[in-house]
Amino acid sequence: MRRFRFPLERVRHWRQSQLEVELARLEQLISELNRMEAERAAMRRRLAEAEAALQSTAVAGRSVEAGRLRELDDFRHYTGREEARIVTAEAEVQHRITQQRQVVMRARREVKLLDRLRERAYEKWDYEYQREIEETASDLHLAQWSQR
Repeated sequence: MRRFRFPLERVRHWRQSQLEVELARLEQLISELNRMEAERAAMRRRLAEAEAALQSTAVAGRSVEAGRLRELDDFRHYTGREEARIVTAEAEVQHRITQQRQVVMRARREVKLLDRLRERAYEKWDYEYQREIEETASDLHLAQWSQR
């Protein structure tokens, strides 16, 4: 009997590689979102440090220059605008992640479908192979029996 050959094997490999590409895209989007969140946290930390530095100057009894207060206020406005920009960008990336997850799920389903088809084809082939072995063994047994 011939060896097992799944006619859609090339398609299955292609779908598997497509799945891997889509998973890599998803990982890239998640990394981008993590980077944005880290950037936003770092910005908040820098603002808190600047505010703490100015407060420690005031608590120490030294006067705070108007220019430093203005700089801190400008920095607050800047960080507010940047944070709003980052939040908007995060929402867009979050939306793209949701879409990409759907693409990955679809690709996984296609691979699983082809895997199930391959399993069924193999089971059918294996059944026929075992049946052929049984028939051959039966024929050999009959041939030996008839020679006796």
